Amino acid sequence: MEESEFDFIGDLDAWRAIHSIDPESSVNVLVDKIGKLGDLSLLQTALSELPDWFENDSYGFSLGQTWPFERREELLAALPPEHWHAVILPLVSNTDPEVGLDWLLSVFRAQTTPQMVRGNLVARMDWVGEMIQNSNRSPEERAALRAEFEGESSSSMGKIVAGDVSRFLRGEEDRFYQFHTGNVGASALLDELLKHRSSLEGHEDEVRSKVFAHLAETNLHLALELYENDSLETVDDQKLRAAREAFHGVNPEKFLQLMQSVGPGNEEMLEVWKGKTESNLERYGEDYLSWLRSLPEEPQKWLALEAVVEMGQERYPELVEDAQLQIQNR
Repeated sequence: MEESEFDFIGDLDAWRAIHSIDPESSVNVLVDKIGKLGDLSLLQTALSELPDWFENDSYGFSLGQTWPFERREELLAALPPEHWHAVILPLVSNTDPEVGLDWLLSVFRAQTTPQMVRGNLVARMDWVGEMIQNSNRSPEERAALRAEFEGESSSSMGKIVAGDVSRFLRGEEDRFYQFHTGNVGASALLDELLKHRSSLEGHEDEVRSKVFAHLAETNLHLALELYENDSLETVDDQKLRAAREAFHGVNPEKFLQLMQSVGPGNEEMLEVWKGKTESNLERYGEDYLSWLRSLPEEPQKWLALEAVVEMGQERYPELVEDAQLQIQNR
């Protein structure tokens, strides 16, 4: 049984006997046989013998993984629509990503596809979104596809590019770690990414900004290589953008260093501090305020304390009171 050596096609009576003893294992082996053989007759027999077997989506997943993709329409025709979602996604993951995505979209868009099936696919948007994100289509096309599935909560092109950059830096080769250890420079990483993902052509500025935001978290000085030929105003804009979009869960010391490197008097600074304050209060509590109190008397300290006053009113009244006192006594 465990080695899938039992021939169910030749003796379903024997399979029924085994099923009465070990239902889960017997269904696993049966599904494996049906998928690998692409046997519609055996599938119909299984559906009549086990009308509730698809209540466990893992069986449908196994069937979709093993069923021949070129015979996908036959499989859907044989299954009740309420079970399509269980096989569609593993089916498309078992072929060329672009071909699979095109077919998935055709199923989703077809007027003959029941609304229930569309709803089930939308409910599995994490997986569908991963397929879209890994597509070779342009960021605009991928953003439009996500919007088609997600409706009003569609991803912006910036989020699409951010996903590309993140997967590239933190993939199997972990280029982020290579940068962290000094084995590769920021510009070399940017060049490699643009060569690796041709669909990003025409979005070089956005890609550079996203790469900088990621790398600045670990080493701001080395990340600035990406903007070494740009004006100070441009560099400051990119630093503040990185501060807004990245530096989540990062040591506040690193965030402070980034903010201190921005030219004085920038009107966005308070808003940027506010964007990180609530999570810092949640993570560090009183320790966060103690750290702020220990900082030198410089603009970033007061901006950070003002952010505490504005962002902590509801959940951290005692810390807010302390921060207000610090500001009054400056």
